Amino acid sequence: MKKIIILFLSLFLISTVKPVLAQQGSITIGLVATECNQIIVQWNSTYNFVGVGNNGWTQSTITITWPSAQGANALGTIIPIAAGFTGWQYNGAAVLNGSNYQREIILLNGGYTQNIPIGITEIIGIKLVGSGTGNFTIANPNGNTDISHFTFSGNMWSGAFSPSSVTGVPFANAVRWNGTRWCGGSSTVYFGEPSSADQTVNCFITGANGVLHTVDAKVNQLTINSGANLTVAVNASLSSYGTVTNNGVNGLNVDANSSGTGSYISRASTFTYGTGASSTVKQYFTDNVTQVSFHVHLVGPLVNNPQYETDNSEKGVYLSEFNLVGSSTFAYVFDNPTGTWVNVVPLNYPVPTTLGLALSTTTNASQTMSMTGKMIHGTINTNNGPTVVNAGYNLISNPYPSGVNLNTFLSTNYGINGDVGPDVWAWEGANNTEGGNYSNYNYESDIGTGGLTDKTLRIGQGFFTDFIGAGNGSISFALSMRVHANGILLKEDPANVLRLYVKGNDFSDETVILFKSGGTYNYGFGDSEKWPSMYEEATEAWTVSSDNKNLAINNLEPILTEHVSVPMSFKCGTEGTYTIEAGSIETFETGTEIWLEDQKLKGDWYNLIQNPVYEFTGSPSDLLERFIIHFFGPTGIDDPQADIKSIRIYGWGQDAYIVNRGNETIKEYVAYDMMGREMHRGSLPNSTVNKVWVSNVSGYYIVKAITKEGRIYTDKVYITK
Repeated sequence: MKKIIILFLSLFLISTVKPVLAQQGSITIGLVATECNQIIVQWNSTYNFVGVGNNGWTQSTITITWPSAQGANALGTIIPIAAGFTGWQYNGAAVLNGSNYQREIILLNGGYTQNIPIGITEIIGIKLVGSGTGNFTIANPNGNTDISHFTFSGNMWSGAFSPSSVTGVPFANAVRWNGTRWCGGSSTVYFGEPSSADQTVNCFITGANGVLHTVDAKVNQLTINSGANLTVAVNASLSSYGTVTNNGVNGLNVDANSSGTGSYISRASTFTYGTGASSTVKQYFTDNVTQVSFHVHLVGPLVNNPQYETDNSEKGVYLSEFNLVGSSTFAYVFDNPTGTWVNVVPLNYPVPTTLGLALSTTTNASQTMSMTGKMIHGTINTNNGPTVVNAGYNLISNPYPSGVNLNTFLSTNYGINGDVGPDVWAWEGANNTEGGNYSNYNYESDIGTGGLTDKTLRIGQGFFTDFIGAGNGSISFALSMRVHANGILLKEDPANVLRLYVKGNDFSDETVILFKSGGTYNYGFGDSEKWPSMYEEATEAWTVSSDNKNLAINNLEPILTEHVSVPMSFKCGTEGTYTIEAGSIETFETGTEIWLEDQKLKGDWYNLIQNPVYEFTGSPSDLLERFIIHFFGPTGIDDPQADIKSIRIYGWGQDAYIVNRGNETIKEYVAYDMMGREMHRGSLPNSTVNKVWVSNVSGYYIVKAITKEGRIYTDKVYITK
């Protein structure tokens, strides 16, 4: 029996689907419109839908027809929703046929097999664009509606379904989660979800259990209905640029697990919570350090608890929100005047927004910290209630459900307001494999180490700043400082940066040497002080300034062409094998040489350019001042031939360094003053790098190296007292 069903589809949102009319047999087919601005071809079947190779399916075509008055672009993208429909091809343009436009959907010869369960299964989504009313018809060119047979043989269906009697509301140009699926968004990775191209499109969450997976998704207004909710999944990120209205219990949330966190940023000034509405924000703590019996994390409030705000007239949470494992959780505040940690116990202890805590457990297990309340939005500062900042070091925290860019944070609080120093210290180690040390960021050098390499504080991250004002003060957080904590694009290192990663005994540390205008050999511009680990067993490394300051970030004046030596200290907790790995070597000019001198072994120096990983045996009994990092500039002084020489000569302090880059053997050297008078001469061992004393009188000198092969290499060096 043949049935023809005429479709009149106005551009209206259909909130209720009228039952489709059954075809012969047990298969039901129809065409409906949804609140997602799409036409959905649907079926209900208990049979296998079988393609070519099984039952001889040939090419099959569906033609979509609509009145020319609606224009050629009335249909948007046609996308297969159900898995297995990768064989579809889509005619990219509408063709005018009389008074109608037509667009074809073609299933090529090849087909597929897919078991369709009982219930409606979506096949093709067609996004409508524009406005107005009109008829859409989907038809098979053969006009055969008898689809009760298992061999479809190129015949699908023709016909239409009229929803004219169904109550509807106007279509909206929007992205939606309707409780079943996403629709309207431009993401091609997660069909229907918003992407970075949807910044001007409003987003409505009308159903429960919505999850956003897209990286760098953007929407305009964000509205979450009562009874609905949306969670930004781990490693996903969402930005909203219009007003935000959350009417759902746990309506807008940020997830976390061992892979990372989600991230949410509201760029507009209006963020409204309805009565009883809330959000949940999570952070995950990984306990990877196996050499200690407790694990420390610097954290802060993830949300604002409305009851806390009522009780205390400030934003924050109670200590109970940090109680990860009952009696196995310990919390400490940093006492600024004494510089000591103080254990806090009462679960009703007030923790204002932006205050930092040291949190630890004795379970040796990873934990998820989850807090429910209202997301922090807008400008906020550390004295939003009782003042928590005093002169000296203060432990504060990132209050937002996203990352905070440290360069922007310090631009305000250091560069403009002058309230804090240029440094930030964060205890990142125990949240990274082989951690156990502080990470640093310095505003002047714009360089970070460890977990702060990307200059981003994670959600809820506690960190230290040095308040340099007198008495009590305030440190500000602003909307402009926020960035997505799981951003995939990191700023590259500037020129002439050497990162030294030291690992061993299940710990790791990082120290940085860079050459930048304004740098000094004493502690000063762009330097960041090294803080010792909380763990006695930790593996640590740092460089030392000329005035004996231990540094995690050492900013020196530009290297130019001379030789520079930088002392590096090393500490370990047990005897064993350790490594020093050189990173960011590519930031130096071609021809620069970087050598590692191991003063304990007193052997030949190690070339970090040729092999960036140095393996050695360390012991707690070793002298801390074990290593020296030597940098040789790309050319010699006033020597245009230096780049092609196999032997190069540099000056540093009162010494000359003779670097043998070739296969010749140096038999002796001679040092002259600028008048040509010989100062002294001597023989040299067959080492790659040789250091010889020249003079204790500042000035230029000539140093000559003579090889057994009869060649003479000469360079002018500058000697300082």
